[in-house]
Amino acid sequence: MTFDLTREPWIPVRWIASEGGPPEIDLRKALCEAHRIRELTAPPLQTAALYRLLQALFIRLYVHPEEKRDDEDWDEQDWFELWERGHLDSGRVHDYFDRWQDQRERFDLLHPERPFYGHPNPVKPSEGRTNWLVPVWAKGNNETLFDHTTDDACQSLSLAEAARAVVETQAWALGGLAGPGRLRFEDAPLSRGLVFWIRGGNLFEALLLNTPPARFARMRSGSDDLPTWEWDELPDSTPGAETGYLNFLTWPSRHIRLLKSEHGSEIDAVLIAQGKKWISDIHDPLWARRTKNDGTPYPFKLRKEQALWREAPSWLGLQLEDKKHLPPSTFQWLANESGPGGDLNDVDLPWNIDVFGLANDKAKWELIRHERLVLHTSLLRSQILQSRVEAAVDQANRQARILRGALYTFAQRISTDGDAGSVLEALQGERRYWSLLETGFEFGSDREHDFGTWLEMLAGLASVGAETSDARAEASREHLFQWTRTIHRAAVRAYDEATDAFVGSPRDMEAVALGRTRLSAVEAYSEALAQTENSSPSLTPTSSHD
Repeated sequence: MTFDLTREPWIPVRWIASEGGPPEIDLRKALCEAHRIRELTAPPLQTAALYRLLQALFIRLYVHPEEKRDDEDWDEQDWFELWERGHLDSGRVHDYFDRWQDQRERFDLLHPERPFYGHPNPVKPSEGRTNWLVPVWAKGNNETLFDHTTDDACQSLSLAEAARAVVETQAWALGGLAGPGRLRFEDAPLSRGLVFWIRGGNLFEALLLNTPPARFARMRSGSDDLPTWEWDELPDSTPGAETGYLNFLTWPSRHIRLLKSEHGSEIDAVLIAQGKKWISDIHDPLWARRTKNDGTPYPFKLRKEQALWREAPSWLGLQLEDKKHLPPSTFQWLANESGPGGDLNDVDLPWNIDVFGLANDKAKWELIRHERLVLHTSLLRSQILQSRVEAAVDQANRQARILRGALYTFAQRISTDGDAGSVLEALQGERRYWSLLETGFEFGSDREHDFGTWLEMLAGLASVGAETSDARAEASREHLFQWTRTIHRAAVRAYDEATDAFVGSPRDMEAVALGRTRLSAVEAYSEALAQTENSSPSLTPTSSHD
């Protein structure tokens, strides 16, 4: 039995509304019809892994094709000519797959000798059910965090589902113990950072935007760089570093053998062993990075229970005083190309970004996240606006601390056993506060914006005067004042919601009132009120709660 990934439908997509097409497609159609596809629609980590597989194929077709020694010839002229053409060459796509699948069967998921992204004979493997390939399904002694699957009650996978799961596992697998006599499992490359994928208007644009022509903005592909399906030999388990971007994007993190069900049309078990251990210090161009005190960069990671907007200065890589943040290299390139004088400055802005990542405790999955952000490249070019982004996040954190102090005062007064800390955590006041700022909220007769909207408004100030003008500085200062009003209102509402149930006794009501007296605003809002009282309705509170 075979499952040809270049002809069988297995990649879930959303088509551009006016185009339409089947809900799942094969690799050939994904590339040939990329200009008609809006985006991929698999679960988050599968989507990211599938994007990177398609990116590797794009690189092999255009950036470092088989007839070229390396990617030296890939330059801006080639990139922009392809961008203007608006679609990939279907003849080139079919020729490649004809060579590597029709002639050599390298894209057959079930091939007995060279299964795609698999291994026919894993050495000392762990054997398990399909939950070994699906991270959101619990297995072994892992908590049922995402579902209630167990090792004994685990559903089979269709061949299309198994194909997606194999691609995901190779990209995102976590390290951990593998059992007596077996190699320890090591992390797959993508699990070390967050993937910031520039979505573009369609899949074709996304492949180009995430593989720019500037050398600083992509990992190089040298003479010995090959995607793993083109290797002459099966991948072993020896440690090593990538030979280039093609190798990195197709890294064989695990040796996987799929075990078919009795009737052969489904996968109900798997043999899995450690693949090639990735030991490189190279960082994916689609990762944001921080730098250590010695200047060494390391990937920006997802933090449990903290939305990405709260760390906007980090992933935007704002060049502030400490200069310890680096945005994805693709962001830096895009900021130049879509700015004044750049060749993409006629493209509708801003840019939409998909962010994929996970948080883990050693080998256990804690959180999988897919967030959608907006990249305002004007923020990457203006130091004045950058300082306001940092100030806005800093003020939000300070207001959260003030809210926590007010709630702690309340908790102390109502606690009967002296355990105010437990009462404070049960109130969930800070979680309410951050949720309001992430989604926006109603406050009296006003609608308060979420942080993303405030960021968009701030980016719009790039058109106000020259870079160093007093007009822009004043406008950005006014923007910060309005933002601090929003965060104070969010704190007031979060406090009210957290203490709303405590209105029965005079003692409780006294505790609510006492805590409220501690709920002051951060300085920027206080300053705004003092300067604009009775003269600026946009900054003057409209509720007695304020």
